[in-house]
Amino acid sequence: MGIAFLASGQGSVGQSIIEYNGQKYPCYVVEFNLSPEITEQTIRDKIKSRGYNPKETKGFLVYRAIRLPLLDSLEDKDVFIKVDKKSRSEKDKSVVYLIATKPGEIPEEKVKDTDKNAAANIALVSGGALVLSGFGGDVDMAAYNVALSIQEDEVKKAEKKLKDLQEDQTKLEKKIKDMQDDLEVNKKDQEKQNEEVAKQKKALEEKRARKPGGQ
Repeated sequence: MGIAFLASGQGSVGQSIIEYNGQKYPCYVVEFNLSPEITEQTIRDKIKSRGYNPKETKGFLVYRAIRLPLLDSLEDKDVFIKVDKKSRSEKDKSVVYLIATKPGEIPEEKVKDTDKNAAANIALVSGGALVLSGFGGDVDMAAYNVALSIQEDEVKKAEKKLKDLQEDQTKLEKKIKDMQDDLEVNKKDQEKQNEEVAKQKKALEEKRARKPGGQ
């Protein structure tokens, strides 16, 4: 029967079965509302803060002989972590599997000639559930930072669009002013031209009046 621990703001930690290196093992599992890539990096950083770096094997982060307070404060343990996307349609959510055992209980080499339908007879280290649950706060913070970064980008985009519109307004206002100035010049030119037309018409009438032999 599975147990359940509440993970911070996320799903509950339960038990499952996962295959590693040719053998199925009992494990703890939890879902997080964050992409697998960021979830995995968050977990890496969390464990790295304790001075441990993983070896990557078959899609797992493998930590050999490490000591984590929530897992076991007195003895080292081997920890195997795998992070997957929840589903094809939920790529922004992740599922995290964790196997925690005594050092060396899971061999380095691939396990052969095993019952493909049966899980290895190893005892789950109960602290593994607490470790998974403990990642919740870090994942929440990572999700917060991602959401904050996205919103900051949205603000920047909105501000840039506003700035572009304001610059467009300045250009349009300058064009309008230039056109108004041109309009004033045009009006004055029309007044002058009206005077020129009147002057030329008058000259025409005077020439007509001086027609030779005219009455």
